[in-house]
Amino acid sequence: MSKSIVYVHCQYKKSKILNTYDIVGDKIVSDIPFIRVETPNEDFLKKQRAKFVIQSFKNRKKILFTGLIPIGHNYYYGDNVKPNNKKDFLVIYYNSIRSVIHLYIFENRSPRKKADFANDFVYHLGHIGKLPNNI
Repeated sequence: MSKSIVYVHCQYKKSKILNTYDIVGDKIVSDIPFIRVETPNEDFLKKQRAKFVIQSFKNRKKILFTGLIPIGHNYYYGDNVKPNNKKDFLVIYYNSIRSVIHLYIFENRSPRKKADFANDFVYHLGHIGKLPNNI
């Protein structure tokens, strides 16, 4: 994994609202104040092997929507199409038992081999000792 790859890391914890996680710490880091987790209902998400769907809203506008495709135990990837039609690539650690989500955002990036990129990134986190289960 190249050191020049830039990403934003945000942590979310379980809210009192059902299936919702609120951002932890500095809210300036991300414009995603909360994440709602659901199971996919749409056929196109099921065909993509999405196990969960995450979404968020700000000022009544949807700012995040993606299906989470599993790559390993509690790790997923997805992408988010922004209003300017650029995509952010996402790697997500979601552990419903620990009630935590770690969201890694690669802005304006859409790797060709998404699963390989996500797996390489998770390996990199482990190599530098920053896997969410170590935090």
